[in-house]
Amino acid sequence: MPSVPTLHVRGVPEDLYEAIRERAMRRNASITDEAIRLLQRGIRLEHGSRKAVVESIVAIRPHVTRGPSPAELIREMRGPLPTKRR
Repeated sequence: MPSVPTLHVRGVPEDLYEAIRERAMRRNASITDEAIRLLQRGIRLEHGSRKAVVESIVAIRPHVTRGPSPAELIREMRGPLPTKRR
């Protein structure tokens, strides 16, 4: 079995470490696995195509369902239009 290189990183800011740890917990992954995933994504984006950038954005943004338009929300807040009297 070939040996796997080891990377030790010193001086990691505490807030960065905590952010990686929290991401790892959300994915049920180890901190090492999450750090490798983030490094791979960063390298891919640095040397990647527009497609890779778009895929990365889609992967990290929350899944949002399409809701009413701003105009529909305003109409709903204002209520029904008054009827004109003749």
